[in-house]
Amino acid sequence: MHLSHLFSNVESMVILEKMETCFSMSDAAAVKLSGHVILAGIGRSVYVFSIQRKTLLSKREVLSRQKIRELSVNSVNKVLVYGGKEAGIFKFTESGLEAEITDVSTWKSDDWIVHSRWLVCDEVATLSAHNVVTIWNNGGIKKFQIKCHDQSILYSGYLFGDKCDDLICFAGTVFGQVAVWSVNTKHADMICGTLHYLRGHKGAIYSIRYDPVSNLICTTSDDRSVRWWHKSSPLVQQNENSGSLHESWSAALIHPVSAGYGHLSRVWKCFVSPSFTFTVGEDSQLCVWKNLEIKQVFKGVDCEQSEFPLIARKQILHGGSIRNVDFSLTDGLVALGLGDGGILVWTLDSLVSPAHITSDSPLGSSDPSRRVCLYGKELEPIVITKSGTGLIKRRLDDEVSKWQNVCEKKYLGLCLLESSFDRKSIALTSSDGSLDILSGSHLAEGDGVSQCDGAIKYLDGVTLDGDYILSIHWLADDLLLTCRSRGQLQLWLMVQGDDFPTLKEVRTWVLPHSKQCWTTAAAWVPWGEPPGLILCGNRSGDLLIYSKDSPNPIQILKNLHGQMGVTSLMVFWPTYSQDKNWKPTYHEIYFQQPQQSRVNVSGHLFSAEIYSTGRDGIVNVFVLRNGLLKLKGSEKLGFEWAARFLVLNKNILVFGFKGANAVIWGIKERCIMLEKNCGGGHRSWDIDFVSQSDGSLDLILAMVTNGELTTVNWKLPSGTPGGSVVQGGLHSREINCISCFSPSKYLCNTSNDMTFVITGSEDTTAKVSSFSYNSSEKTPLFSTISTLHGHLSSIRAISILPIFPSDTLYECKNLALKENASRNAVTIEANDEHLDFMVFSAGGRAQLKAWKLSFDQIEKHFGVHPSQQLCRAEEKFSLMLDYKKRDSKNIENNLEARFMDVQSFYAKGRTPEKSQDMILVAVVTACSDGLLRLFGYRESQCHPERVEQKPYLGLWSHGIPHPTISKRHCLFKVLHSSFAGHDIVITTDLIGYYHLWDITSELESMEMSSVLLDTKHFEQRDKEPFFPFFSKLTHKFSINAVDWKEQSWLAVEDLQNNDDRSQVPPCMLVATGGEDGTLSLDLLAFLGNSKCEGWNKAVVQTSWKLEGAAATQIAGVKFVLDNYLVTVSKCQQVILWRWCYESKSSSLNASIISCCYSTIPDIEDIAVINTRDGVLVVVGGCGLEVLKIVVDNEEIK
Repeated sequence: MHLSHLFSNVESMVILEKMETCFSMSDAAAVKLSGHVILAGIGRSVYVFSIQRKTLLSKREVLSRQKIRELSVNSVNKVLVYGGKEAGIFKFTESGLEAEITDVSTWKSDDWIVHSRWLVCDEVATLSAHNVVTIWNNGGIKKFQIKCHDQSILYSGYLFGDKCDDLICFAGTVFGQVAVWSVNTKHADMICGTLHYLRGHKGAIYSIRYDPVSNLICTTSDDRSVRWWHKSSPLVQQNENSGSLHESWSAALIHPVSAGYGHLSRVWKCFVSPSFTFTVGEDSQLCVWKNLEIKQVFKGVDCEQSEFPLIARKQILHGGSIRNVDFSLTDGLVALGLGDGGILVWTLDSLVSPAHITSDSPLGSSDPSRRVCLYGKELEPIVITKSGTGLIKRRLDDEVSKWQNVCEKKYLGLCLLESSFDRKSIALTSSDGSLDILSGSHLAEGDGVSQCDGAIKYLDGVTLDGDYILSIHWLADDLLLTCRSRGQLQLWLMVQGDDFPTLKEVRTWVLPHSKQCWTTAAAWVPWGEPPGLILCGNRSGDLLIYSKDSPNPIQILKNLHGQMGVTSLMVFWPTYSQDKNWKPTYHEIYFQQPQQSRVNVSGHLFSAEIYSTGRDGIVNVFVLRNGLLKLKGSEKLGFEWAARFLVLNKNILVFGFKGANAVIWGIKERCIMLEKNCGGGHRSWDIDFVSQSDGSLDLILAMVTNGELTTVNWKLPSGTPGGSVVQGGLHSREINCISCFSPSKYLCNTSNDMTFVITGSEDTTAKVSSFSYNSSEKTPLFSTISTLHGHLSSIRAISILPIFPSDTLYECKNLALKENASRNAVTIEANDEHLDFMVFSAGGRAQLKAWKLSFDQIEKHFGVHPSQQLCRAEEKFSLMLDYKKRDSKNIENNLEARFMDVQSFYAKGRTPEKSQDMILVAVVTACSDGLLRLFGYRESQCHPERVEQKPYLGLWSHGIPHPTISKRHCLFKVLHSSFAGHDIVITTDLIGYYHLWDITSELESMEMSSVLLDTKHFEQRDKEPFFPFFSKLTHKFSINAVDWKEQSWLAVEDLQNNDDRSQVPPCMLVATGGEDGTLSLDLLAFLGNSKCEGWNKAVVQTSWKLEGAAATQIAGVKFVLDNYLVTVSKCQQVILWRWCYESKSSSLNASIISCCYSTIPDIEDIAVINTRDGVLVVVGGCGLEVLKIVVDNEEIK
C-alpha cells in the first residue's frame, strides 16, 4: 500500500474540521513600517504590531503553504505579499488599539517569485526566478508575461515603476551580476533585451534596491560585500518624468561608485534611502552607511569612486541572522526582522547619534585627578585630585563652565568618592579613617544660600581610629555600607537632626576571611525586621547575605562570578511601573506608616528581583524565598567586563567595557545599544542619564584617564539608548527537541490551560516558554520566561519530571510526563507555594545537565498573563562522560559519544519514609556510540532541621543492544514506560531496529545502593551490562521517531472466553517512523513469569506497515487521544491518522484523516498538547509552530 491510495480512500467519517496554524515562531522574513504599526510576515501569517505599545494587534494566515518573503503597502492600505510560488493581497485597517485584516485573496504563480510591486489601477507585477515579469490584476488573473533575453536563474530582483508597460527590472543572477532591462510591451515577441550589466560581485546577488532621489543602486551578495552604482542621465537638465523609463534608462550611464565590507558573512538584505543605506546579514549585524553625494557623469568621463563611510554597526543576535530591514524616512524608524522570530524597531537617531568626548585637567598635570563621581540634576563631575582637593565643575551657561572647591578638607591617601542614587549627596573617605557626607539638598534659607544655588556643604562625618575604609556603597539615599580593612562591615543611617542629618551606626557584620577581604558591590533588600537583608559581593566572586540575626552571613553563594569578583548588584521592582526607577529609602520602609509604605504586613517589599554581574560577562537574576536568594535565571552578555546596572523606562541596561570601548548592553534587546572608544576600563568612573527640557536624554560617562577627567556624552534625541523589542525571539538556530508540560495536570481546583514548552537548540540554550490558547482568544499568548545556559554544544534532548511535596512523592512512583506514560496523575492542592519540575538536558560533548524549574504561586499567575516572575531555573548538576580514566579502545567509552535522547523517571523500590528524605531519579540516555546508559540523580528534600546534601548525578550502568560489535550503531530515541510492575525502555537505532529493555532489576539495585552514585571507588565498568529482551528490524534505514501506547483494553477482549485475568499478557502498541519514509505499527504482547525475573519475551501479535507514508524522513510520531496518530516529516507534511484493531481477525490498520503542511523547515521533533478546544501539535525545527487539530466532541466521548 502507498500513501496516494490512502488519500483517495479517506474514511467517510471525517472527525477533523480543519488543521490550522494557531501560532508560529520562525524567522521574520518580511517587515514593513506603515504609519503607527509594523507588518511582519512570519511563516504563512501576517502579524500587525503597534509600534508604540509593542503589542500584537492582529494576526491572520494569508498564504496556504509558503512562507511570506516580502510585503508592500499601497496608498489605500492594501498589502501585497509573496512567498515561493504564492502571492496574495489583503486589506488592513488600523484604529487605535485594534487592527483588522480583511479581503484576503491569493493566487499561484508558475515560477518562484523573487519580487513584486504595486502598479496603478491596483495591478501587480511579479518577477520570477527565470527572469520573467508577469502582470496580474487585483484578483490574481494573469494579464500577460514579458521575458528577458537573459534567462539566468535569479536569487533576487527589484522592479521600479508603476505602469505595466513601462517598468525597469533589476535581476540579480547567480553569476554575481545584475541584469538591468525594461519591461516594454512594444516587442512583438514579448522578449526584451538587457540594457545594462552591473558587474563587480564575486557571488550570488541576494538583494537589490534603487532609490530614485539619489539615483543610487545598492546590491548585496554572497561575497560579504555591499556595492553601490550611480545612474547618470545623458543630459544634466533632463527630467526623468518627461519621457518613459525605457528611454531614460536606455540612454543612462551607470557607474560603480563604492564597495563596502562591513559584514563578516553573507549579506541578506539592503535598504537604500536618499541619505543612508541599511544592510543586514547572516552575521547578525545591522550596518548603517552614509550615502555620499555623487556628481553627474557625462559619457566618456569616468566616475570617481569613493568609499561610503560605515557610521554605525550593531551586533543584534549571536549565532543567528537578521532576515530583513525596512526604514521609514517620515518617522525615522528602522525595523528589523530577526532569524529567531524577533522584531526590533530602532530610531535612526539612536543608531547614528555621535558621542562627544571632552578631556579636562582641573589643576593641571602637577595635581592629577584620582577619583570622580557625578552630582546633581545636571550630573556635574566632582573630582578628588592627588593633593586631596575636591573640585566640582559648575556650568555657568551653555558654553562656559568653571571649577569650584567642594570643601576645605583634604582627602589624602586611600580616598573614596561615591554619590547617592538621587545624586544629592556624596560620601568621601580618607586614609585617616574618616567618612564624611556632603550635600546641597539640606540647606536652610537662613544659611544665606538658596536651594537653587546648588552649594555643597558638610553634613556629618565619623572617624574610625586606627583603621581605614576599603570600600563604601550607597544602599539607599539615606543608607550606606562601609567595609574596613579587617573585613568589618558597618551599616550607617542618615538620621534627620534639628538642622542637618547625622550618621548613626545601625549594625555591624564580619566578612569571611580571604586574601582580598573587602566588598566590591552591595545592595539592600527590605525583608522582615530592620535592617532587612544586606547583600555583598567580594573579590572572590562570592555573594553573601547578612541579616540582623547573625554577625556572619546567613547565605553564601560561592564563586558566582569567577575570580575577578562581583562588580554590581541591583534590586529591581518591576511591580511599580508608575515609577521610572524607584528606590526605597530606609525611612520610607521602616519609619513611615504601613498604609504609606510599599511593603506588606510582614515588612517585605513586593516583587523584588536581585541582579548581579561581574567580569565574567554573566548576569544572574535572583528572587527572595523565605529570606534566602533563589536563582531565577542567568544571561550571557556580549562582553566580559560588566560594570554597572542602569534602569531606563523599566528596561534594564548593563554598562561595561569591551576592549577599548565603553558599551551599553540591553538585557531585553540582547545586544549592544551604544558603543564608544574610551581607552578601556578605568579605576574611577561614573555614569548616569540626565533628562533635557525637550524630552531627550544625555547619557554621561565620566572617568579618570591618566590623571585627566574624560567625559563621554551620548545624545539620545529619542529618549532611548537603542532599539525597542516589538516581539521577542526564540532560538537563533535550529530547534532539536521539544518537551511540553502543563502544571494544571498536577493541580486541582484550577481550570487554566496554560502550557509550558521547553525547547533545546543548536545555539546551546534551552528556553522555557509559556503558551496559552483557546478559541475565544484572537491570538495565543506566547512568552519566553527563562533561558537555560551552560551547554558547550547543541542540546539534542530534554526530559521533564515533576517534583511533588514529600508527603505525596511516594504516591507518584514511575510517573512520567510523556503522554504515553502512566495515566494516573497525582494532583496537588493549588494553594501550594510553588510547583517544581526536574529538567534533564543532554546533547553534544557527552554533556548531561540537571535543572530545577520552580513556579512560584502558580495559581496566582494563572489566568493573568505570562510573567517573568513565574519561573525560576536553577542548574543542579552538570556531567560529562569521563574518558581519561578508561581504556579508549573500549567500545563503552567512545571519545566521540554524545547523547541523542534522554528520559527521566522515578526509581522504584522506595518507601514513604525514604521519599521524605531524598528523591532518586533514574535517567536513561540513547548515545551515539550505540549504548544505552543509565544514570541516577539524587537530591535531598532540604528539610530545615537536617543538613542539606548536595545534588549528584552519576552513571550507574549501561546496556548493549547488539552482542555483535559490528551491529552497534547510534541509538536515536529512547522512551520509558511503567506498567504491570515493570520498567520498560524502548530504543531505536541507525540500522532500523528497535529494542525493548526491562530495567526493573537495575533500578532496584540502584535504589538499594544509591549512596554509591557519588563514591569515587565505584566504577561503572565493574558492573555487568544489561541487554534487551526483544529486538525487531522494521525499517531499511534509521528509526528517527517512536511512540508507544499501553493497550489494556485488548486484554479485556481476550477475557471473553477466559475468566482468569492473570493469564492475559499486557500489550503495547508501538509506532515507528524512519528515514525511509515508512510508518510501522506493531502490537506486542509481553511474557514473563514473575516480577523478579522481569520480562523475558515479547511476541508480535499483529503488524501494519506503509512504505512511502512520507516523501522524506519521518521526524516525529505521537499517539493522540484513543485511536489517532500524528506524524510529521522532513517535507513539512503533518498527517493525522486513525488506527484500528480488529480483534476477530487480529488485524491492525491505519488510514489518513487529514493532512496539512507546516511552515517550519528541517523539522526535528514534535510534541502534543491536549486542550479543551482540541489537540495542539507543536512542531520544532528552523522555528516553532503550533497546529490546532479540532476533533468532533462525540468522537472524544
